[in-house]
Amino acid sequence: MQIDADGVEQVRRLSRNMVLEGLQREQFPRLTFDFDDSVQSTRGHAEGTAVGFNKNKKAARSYYDLFCTVAQTGQFFDRLHRPGNVHDSNGAAEFMRACFTEARAVLKHTIFESRLDSAFFNEEVLSGYNRQGVQFSASVPFERFPDLKAMVESRKRWKRMDCQWSYFETQWKPKCWEEGGFRFIFTRQKTKRQRKAPIQLDLFEPRDFNFDYRVMGDQQTGIGQERGCVSIMAGALRRPSWGCEKRRRSGCDSHQTTDRKSTFYPVCDDGP
Repeated sequence: MQIDADGVEQVRRLSRNMVLEGLQREQFPRLTFDFDDSVQSTRGHAEGTAVGFNKNKKAARSYYDLFCTVAQTGQFFDRLHRPGNVHDSNGAAEFMRACFTEARAVLKHTIFESRLDSAFFNEEVLSGYNRQGVQFSASVPFERFPDLKAMVESRKRWKRMDCQWSYFETQWKPKCWEEGGFRFIFTRQKTKRQRKAPIQLDLFEPRDFNFDYRVMGDQQTGIGQERGCVSIMAGALRRPSWGCEKRRRSGCDSHQTTDRKSTFYPVCDDGP
């Protein structure tokens, strides 16, 4: 049995209403909507499919749907049906805006937030979140903004969280953007890299210490340090790492506070 476009919209509406009814009963003070894409391969030439990126079945026709899920409950809130040859951000801004508009109409006293990967980092999405009062943290793609690389390379002082993680934050916006006012947090994590040069002894594995970098953006008064960008490092700080013993010996340590206004107090700064 086939279903027409009106039937699809009715199913979507029913799904959203059922999720909202459950969220009303739970009365969450804060809700996180996550948005992610999924490739769904098909056989033959199904209506609405196209050949695009397909990691598992190359050159296969597929759909590339965008899903909205509720992080607190794991439920699917809504789905944007798309062909397989579109970019991740295709139709995303309007879809996200519709999801928050409908949810906010029912859950009037709930704080809404969203976590975005780098595919959705664009002015239309972030400005839309600002206008709707949605708190967010978004990964920033290094390859699209050469200025970020220059900012990292020229940075002389990083706020150290422990002997593995350090960060700094600044106000910045891409030159082509009209709207700004976003905070960007640059993080670096010290990692072990095996030296590929010949070694003399097989008993040891010489390693060089390098850094992996990441940039996250949010509102200046948004999710903030307690829930946003710094939460990326929180998991690492809770787990024992290769730098813990060195940190204890050197007396350089950071601590986690119970004050919700400030998650971490940096205790010392790194050099270049």
